[in-house]
Parts: sequence; structure tokens; C-alpha cells
Amino acid sequence: MNITSFNNYESNTKPQNYMSMKNLILLTIVGLAFASCSPKVKEISESSPITEKTINSVISQLLDKHGTDFEFRINRGVNQTAALWRQSDGSESDFEDFCLKRFISDQQELDLVFDRLETNFEYLYGYMGRIGFELNRQIHEDRGPIHPIDQIFGAYSPGAHVQQDFYDNKIAFIITLNFPNYSLDEKNTLGKEWTGRQWGYARLGDMYTARIPASIIQENSKVYSEGRLYISEYNIFADQLRNDKGEQLFPDGMKLLSHWNIRDEIKSNYDYENGLAKQEMLYNVMLRIISQDIPRQVINNAEFQWNPFSNELMQGESKVTAEPEDLVRYQHLLNNFNAMQKLDPYYPTLDTYIKRRFENSMEIPLEEVEGLFMEYAASPLIREAGKLISKRLGRELRPFDLWYNGFIGRGGVSEDQLDKITKKKYPTAEAMKKDLSRILLDLGYSKADAEFLASKIEVDAARGSGHAMRASMRDMTAHLRTRVAADGMDYKGYNIA
Repeated sequence: MNITSFNNYESNTKPQNYMSMKNLILLTIVGLAFASCSPKVKEISESSPITEKTINSVISQLLDKHGTDFEFRINRGVNQTAALWRQSDGSESDFEDFCLKRFISDQQELDLVFDRLETNFEYLYGYMGRIGFELNRQIHEDRGPIHPIDQIFGAYSPGAHVQQDFYDNKIAFIITLNFPNYSLDEKNTLGKEWTGRQWGYARLGDMYTARIPASIIQENSKVYSEGRLYISEYNIFADQLRNDKGEQLFPDGMKLLSHWNIRDEIKSNYDYENGLAKQEMLYNVMLRIISQDIPRQVINNAEFQWNPFSNELMQGESKVTAEPEDLVRYQHLLNNFNAMQKLDPYYPTLDTYIKRRFENSMEIPLEEVEGLFMEYAASPLIREAGKLISKRLGRELRPFDLWYNGFIGRGGVSEDQLDKITKKKYPTAEAMKKDLSRILLDLGYSKADAEFLASKIEVDAARGSGHAMRASMRDMTAHLRTRVAADGMDYKGYNIA
């Protein structure tokens, strides 16, 4: 499909205020740019009072005491600890005394300290994770209406003060002094030769690389929780959508979460005679969400009938004035941006969210990911695949054909039939829980492994699209969450699981 024909089609089918969407995106970018320059967003963290002279003196004394075999650990440990030391932790003399007393050169003692930390952190962060899990159950699971008290508990971070507590009692500094933090490049180079315990040392060294005030951690938790709740309840009742003829294209009771369920419904309609009409309707729903002129009355509400092409709203036989959502989605994005940016000054090296995600969280070099995307985008196979898809469909490609799933064999079973099978098999989340060991056996696991894994997994009905929540400690089960409607789990829910 050439660009000209695509643009011509867009001019006939896009929402009436499509140009406002372009302006909206421009305003959002400008807003983010201003936010990045705002002194209110960039808070300045307290600097270390430890001078270079003191650092060099401490390193020299430790080398004299323990020998050059420990030169790397001493250099890295003293510098890490100095970077995170604050006036409230003590004077330069206190810093010197701490380093000279707390550096561990004896391997048996180092192993003992590591084992103690490993055990205690499992209990500490394990129970913190369990507390957070329980406080968010009402929000994450489909347990009925959410009360404001649930939102307050969901936004609360029980572990927000733990980091500061461990700086105060010096446990954090014992770790920074004795367990070096390695960059991603160092891990990729040195890690090839590391034992499991050496990797454990490195992971311990990852724990304290910044000193973030508890108030900022709590604010991040609140903003994240609010955004997640917003998304988890962003349902569109597809059975209330109407085309220009006033026709209902989707079956009664169909509720689609944006964007996951909408995407999956678009994917599933390549096999139906009127599938293209349904796909175009859902595509226009997505455009309305992006442009934010979607009527707020139709979000998670089945009382109104809505034409996403014209944006007309009806309630029964009466026309209703549509009230646009009006930038709520982008406000959540901006709130998250601002909250994340407030963390930047507290990281000596990973001073942007992008750096932290690639270097620390995903541990994949940014350049490597860029290269993969460039290689993919430049591949001639994309053009060939597009031509093949267009030929199969007998029409020019549409933007949503990005989700074309005709290359996946289904054995001629329609999604309607699959829905009937899964709803009968899994009328409740508990029914899937009971079937997990059988599923794992069919996937090739041994009977012992299948039963063991199934005993460690709970299945919950999710409020949002669904997710997997790992166990935060050995005594806790993992939770598999997916959508389970009142009449059972449809194929989309099964596919998510």
C-alpha cells in the first residue's frame, strides 16, 4: 500500500478532529520538553562530604593493611561508599574509621556475611512483597467495585523507608564497601567466568547504587498505582458500538480492555465474513482513545451506544452530548515521566530512566537493541511479507494489519468455537488452577515437575488484562492472573494465561 492511498483513506475514515490529535501529540512533546527543564522536577540530591584526599588516604591504608590482591575491591568499594555517604552519616573521620573497620578481606567471613544478607533479605523483601501483594488484591483482581480506601492502600509502598533505614544503620555501606557494583559492560565481559556465588556477590552489589528519599519512592509508587488502575478499568463495551447504519456488530456482553483485548479482537476477525467492518470499527475506537476525544461516558460503562466513526453518542433513542476524556491518558503519562525524572539526580551514573532500564533492569546494551530494531526495520522481508498479506486479504493493507495472524495455524477452529471450549473447561479461575498439572504434562514436563510447579501457582481472575506475579519468597506461591468473565474464561483469557 503506497503512502498516497493510505493518506486518502485516512482523510475519509479518521475522527473529525484528527488534526487535533496531531496538535495533541505536539503539545505533549513540548510539555515533556518543558518538564525536563523545570527546576521543580529536577530535585538536587545532597552531595557527599567526602573529599578526594580522604578517599585516597583510606584506599592507601587499606592496601597497606590487606595487600594489593584486594586492590580492585578496595578501590571500587571505597569510592562507592564515599559517593553515597552524607553529612548525616558522620564526618570524614567517621567515614575513614568505618572503612578501615568494616572492609572484609577474609573469604570465609565474606561468605558468612553474604549468606546472612541473602537469608535476611529474602525474609525482609519477601514479606514486603507479600504485603504489597495483599494490599493490591482488590485493585489487581476482579473482586467487585474499588473503594477509595483500596486506592490508598494500593498506592502505599510498605518498603519505602527500608533503603534509608539501611543507610542509617550502615548495612547499606557494608554492602557497598565489600560487594562491588559492576557496570553492564563489566558483567558481560567478566561474568562469563563467574561462579554462581560470584554472580550473587554482583547482584548484592546492585542493591545500593543510589540514595533516594523515601518520599520520592512513595510518590513513584502512588503515581504508578494510579496509572495502573486507570488502565485496568479502561474497558470498552463492544456490544454498545454502532456503525453509521446504527448496526451492532459485536455480540452481547463483549467487553474489551484497551488495548490488549481490542488488539486481540482485531486479530481474531481475519476469519470472519464481516471481519473487516469489525476491525475498522475497533481501529477507530483506538484512534479516538489516542486523540482523547473518546466520550468519557463510554469508558467502562455499558449504558451508552457509541459510533466511533462519527463520535455520536446515544442512550436508547436519545442523543447525548459526548464529553471527551480530554488528556487524562496523557496526564498519567506526564505524571509518570515527572515521577521517574525525580529519581535522576540520585543516581551517580545511571542518571536517566532510559539508562536505568537498559543498564540495570533489562541488562541489554542500548546500542544492541537499536541495532536489532534497525536490522528488523530495514529487512526486505517486511515488504515481501506485506505484499503476501495484502494478496491473501485481497485488499490494500490497513494500519491494524500489523496484527495479521494468518501465518498461525488454527486447524480451522474459529474463535467462537474456541470460546465455547475454554468457557466450558474453565468456568472459574479455580478450574484452571486444577488443570495446571495436566497442561504442564502435555507441554512435556515430567509428572513430578508438573505437580510441583502446579502446587506453586495460583490462578486469579484479573481486573485488568492479566499478568504473572512471581513469588517474592520461597514460602509464597506465584500468581497467574487472567480475565475470567461471569460465564467463564474465553479464548482471549486462555491465550493471556
